[in-house]
Amino acid sequence: MRIISGLSALGAGLFAASVAMAADPPDLVGTWKATGEATASVHLGAANEHHDAYDEPSFGSAEYAWTMVINEQKGRAFHGVAQSPKGAEEEIVGVVSFDGESLLISGDNAGLFGEVVGDKIEFCFQDHASDRAAVACYLTAKQ
Repeated sequence: MRIISGLSALGAGLFAASVAMAADPPDLVGTWKATGEATASVHLGAANEHHDAYDEPSFGSAEYAWTMVINEQKGRAFHGVAQSPKGAEEEIVGVVSFDGESLLISGDNAGLFGEVVGDKIEFCFQDHASDRAAVACYLTAKQ
């Protein structure tokens, strides 16, 4: 009987620990724009609807950051659009990890990820087409 009681207590403890690890997701619905506080980016390659051509590696600044618009969120899943500095839009879908802080996002042409930092979100992406490459991270605030 002690073994069964001990196993029950162990199981209850593991269940409670796993539930405690699943943090509530933040409310992401809204428009997220770069704050200009923290930006790092570099581009190289052909032009597209989002970026100019860069024959040499080019380091960007906050004015080249994308705006993220989250239109709907259900639990940890969400969707919206990413707006490039040129105004072109790309549909995105994403999820919030169980820690409630990490984001994983997919668009038509690039993968993105993010991290909740207080009341802001750091968004990072990488573009790896056959004729261009780009990476960027920037801190955003909800408008």
